[in-house]
Amino acid sequence: MSLPGPAGPPEIPAALSMSTARAAVLDAVRSSGRLCSVREIAERFDLHPNTVREHLDSLLEQGLVAREASSPTGRGRPALMYRATSATQDVARDYELLTEVLAEQISSMPGAEQIANQAGRLWGRRAAEAEEGAREPSVTDVPGHVARLGFEPTEPDQDGVVLLRSCPILAAARRNPDVVCTVHLGFVQALLEQAGADAEDVDLTPMGHEDGCVLRIGALSKSSGAKGSGARDSGVRDSGVRDSGAEGFGQGAVSA
Repeated sequence: MSLPGPAGPPEIPAALSMSTARAAVLDAVRSSGRLCSVREIAERFDLHPNTVREHLDSLLEQGLVAREASSPTGRGRPALMYRATSATQDVARDYELLTEVLAEQISSMPGAEQIANQAGRLWGRRAAEAEEGAREPSVTDVPGHVARLGFEPTEPDQDGVVLLRSCPILAAARRNPDVVCTVHLGFVQALLEQAGADAEDVDLTPMGHEDGCVLRIGALSKSSGAKGSGARDSGVRDSGVRDSGAEGFGQGAVSA
């Protein structure tokens, strides 16, 4: 049903219309508080430099980042560096506040966690659809999707445990973990469904480790080679992970 009013939808703000990957690139530049190079952003998200450059060019056109040349250090052209504009800071603060308000409103509704999980699953499906055609979705792609949202995940260990060392909306998560963290759980579940994996064998423990939240994905324990410095190397133990919620931030694991 259409609401009465002027013909045509209102213009969608750039911060809402951009892809998940582009929003993550913007957040990386904004949160750094300094000039960033294409290379360091590409390395952070494991993206090709040309892909990062395309995102930055679009953000530049939208006025959300500014570009300037670095100081010359030798032969060749100086590298181009990027920083967030004041418009980015204002938009980020406004939408962080909006996230908090929406989470608080949902938390007061009957069936809040179910609503939050459904919203997260819809978000995950939309994110997967936006990247359709690149290649077949895989369970091993899930940590990369989570990284692009700004969670800074470790490599999964042999049990499929991933430590999330950062949260892009930490203030909202601290106020309403049952809503915000359940949305994030639903997002991961949708990605697993798209990859044809078991979306129910997963749980998320808000601040389940001294360095962040603990995400366990059962499907990764079977498909991951557990190589590299994973959550286990960061101190996550087999026992007590699901019940180790930090005081003042959730009451334990959010499970499927």
